[in-house]
Amino acid sequence: MDKAGLLQLPGRPEEQDWLRERLEVLTAREGIALDAAIQRHPAQDSTEVVSLLASLDEYEVLGGIQSYEDLGLYYLEETNARLLALRDYIDLDKLGRQYEAQHPGRFAGGCYVVYPRKGVTGFYDGVNLPGPDYSWSLRLKLASSAVPEGVWLALPDYNDIMDVRPGEIRLALDALGVQTIRECTLLEARCSLPGITGLEDAYRGRLEDLIYDGQNLGFILQEQNQGQKGFLQAYLWILEYEHCATLPAALDLAQNLNRYQVVRADQLQDMAWMDLRVRLGCVDRALSGCIDLERYGLDLLRKKGYTLTEDGCAYIARQQTQSQAPQQMQQM
Repeated sequence: MDKAGLLQLPGRPEEQDWLRERLEVLTAREGIALDAAIQRHPAQDSTEVVSLLASLDEYEVLGGIQSYEDLGLYYLEETNARLLALRDYIDLDKLGRQYEAQHPGRFAGGCYVVYPRKGVTGFYDGVNLPGPDYSWSLRLKLASSAVPEGVWLALPDYNDIMDVRPGEIRLALDALGVQTIRECTLLEARCSLPGITGLEDAYRGRLEDLIYDGQNLGFILQEQNQGQKGFLQAYLWILEYEHCATLPAALDLAQNLNRYQVVRADQLQDMAWMDLRVRLGCVDRALSGCIDLERYGLDLLRKKGYTLTEDGCAYIARQQTQSQAPQQMQQM
C-alpha cells in the first residue's frame, strides 16, 4: 500500500493530519521498513499506521541484501569472518534461510528487514498522538538529475561513519541513482529542534558541512550526551533561553551544557531550605514551619538573574561562580 492508500484508511482527523505530516518526510530507509511491516500485518485504519510509523526504529534494515544467499553471506561476515574462506563449501542459501528462522523478517527494497523480536507495543495508545521525536537531528530532502522530486534521509546515520551495511545516507543515494553526496542538490532541510530554520540558505553550497553538523548533533541527541540524566529537557530549556536559531549554535550549546545551571520548579523549596541552613546554621523547628520557602526561593533566584522557562517548569541562568550560586542547583 502506497502513501496515498495509507492516507485513505479510516481514522480520526487528527490521526490523519499526523500521518500526512509524517509521511511527507518519510526517508528511503523508513519507507523500506514500513513496506516490510505492512506486508507482515496490513494496516486496517489510521491508528495502526500511526503505531507502525512511531515504531519504525525497532525494525532493523539490512541494506544490500536481496536474496537468501546474500543473507547467508551476511551471517558469515557478522559471526565469524574466518568462515568466509570456506564460503565456496557453504550452502549460503540454506544458511540464509536458517538466519531468517532465527531472525524473522522480509525482503523489501533491496534490503532484508528484521522484525522486532517481541512485537512493538506502547508507541501509540490510540488516544495521545506521538509527540516530538528527538531521536534524529536533521531530515534532508536531496534531489538528483534522475530523481528531481527528491528523496528524504534522516541523521544521524551510524552506518555511514562505521562503513558497514548501507544506512540512511547510502539508501537515499541508491534511491537517487547516484554514488556520492556531491551529485545531489539540497531541496529542503528540517531540524528536530524548535526554532532551527533556514538551513537551506545557511548551508547553501555546503551540503557536506550540513551533513557533518547534523551527524554530530544527532549523535549527541541519540546518546543523550553520554547518558547525562535529564539532558534532553535541560537542553531544550537552554535552547529556548538563548533564543537559539542556528544549527552551529545548537551544536555548541549541546556540547557545553555546563555553562548553565537549572533549578526545576519542584526543587524550589528544597533549594531555599538548604540556602537558609547554610546562611543561618541550624534553623529553629518552630521557625521552620513559618517560613514561606516558595517566595524566599523565588527571590533568591531573581537576585541571581534566573529566568523562568516558558513552560513554567524550571529556572535557568548562565553559570556563576561558586560563591554566587544558590546551594541547591542542578548543574548541567
